[in-house]
Amino acid sequence: MRKLPIGIQTFEKLREGGYLYVDKTAFVWKIASTETPYFLSRPRRFGKSLLVSTLACYYDRTKAHRFEELFGGTWIGNHPTKEHNSYMIIRYDFSKMVMADTIEGLAQNFNDLNCGPVDVMVEHNRDLFGDFQFTTRGDASKMLEEVLNYARSHEFPKVYLLIDEYDNFTNQLLTAYNDPLYEEVTTNDSFLRTFFKVIKAGIGEGSIRTCFCTGVNLLKIIQNPVSRKCCFCQFPVSRCCNCHLYISLFKPFQSFLHSWFQRCFKPVKITYNFQNLFYNL
Repeated sequence: MRKLPIGIQTFEKLREGGYLYVDKTAFVWKIASTETPYFLSRPRRFGKSLLVSTLACYYDRTKAHRFEELFGGTWIGNHPTKEHNSYMIIRYDFSKMVMADTIEGLAQNFNDLNCGPVDVMVEHNRDLFGDFQFTTRGDASKMLEEVLNYARSHEFPKVYLLIDEYDNFTNQLLTAYNDPLYEEVTTNDSFLRTFFKVIKAGIGEGSIRTCFCTGVNLLKIIQNPVSRKCCFCQFPVSRCCNCHLYISLFKPFQSFLHSWFQRCFKPVKITYNFQNLFYNL
């Protein structure tokens, strides 16, 4: 009997260890069919982090020699897209964010956490970056901007950017009833908005292939009226449960989801369409 992958969120470990794996890689093909910013909203413990790990393995150019080992026998392994193992991967995980009581403390903790992933990407792709060294350190947004500019000017492969649990630390602010600090983080020229502005610019300039984010909620990072469209398929919210990802993953809960979305996304200040986050920064 094959082992159950209890608590395993790493695709490589799951495949290397011979764990039982329910093949969901057909969704990778569906995700690959769009180049727009992508936000995957699911409840906790529904496999978001494992999907991020799967995408990282699939697109990472440094894992091309392991494609058959990791994806052999899966749907995407038998139907690979031309983009597999074509990009440089930057993977962020906001769930590791350490909380603070001030905007300055949060900004410092954000930078401490999110400078590392850019460094890792450069080290994994030293065959391209050579002796490149950052001129700015300690600021996650500036380091990301610098590496994107360098990659674009040298015509390197694009970056595939992954952000897991992007709403984690802001949700902690809400659950702690720290609304003023939440407002500071998600409005004006906060460190978080600046970070996403760099991503938006990278997508527009062509150095980022796409940005794929997972989370539980959609943040109010902009002050625009609510967009009543599903973040997956652009259908109106009233039809959102017809989206192929929702109906495939949550069909038993379709009626519940429908009423839940209608209730939760009525407040004017909540932005429902994740693409608007980038278009309005």
